[in-house]
Amino acid sequence: MAPRAFTLPDGTRVGVDFADEGHPTVLGQCAPLRGPVKSVQRNKLIADAFKLVWLRDTHFPDARVVLVMGEQLSRHLARGSWLRSAFATHGIAVALVDDGTTVRSLDTIT
Repeated sequence: MAPRAFTLPDGTRVGVDFADEGHPTVLGQCAPLRGPVKSVQRNKLIADAFKLVWLRDTHFPDARVVLVMGEQLSRHLARGSWLRSAFATHGIAVALVDDGTTVRSLDTIT
């Protein structure tokens, strides 16, 4: 996995924080991992999710979409929130990173 930039057939350029080589099977973005969350960070999270889903749906339909974020930002994805439901509906996986190196799926959070 590494940062990737794609030039699409119509000339549109789009970059992602990480994807595998070749025809990607994973497309991902990283959101802030530390510190207090500001509304602009929440909005960027939503924009990143939209970009990844658009890229997958229009060019890489077999790719998995993943957002990696810190615990503070994940509070916007609490059970029962519209954003969590929207992410699930659109097949967006969320991984949480703690202050160390532990990564886990949002679905393991209670």
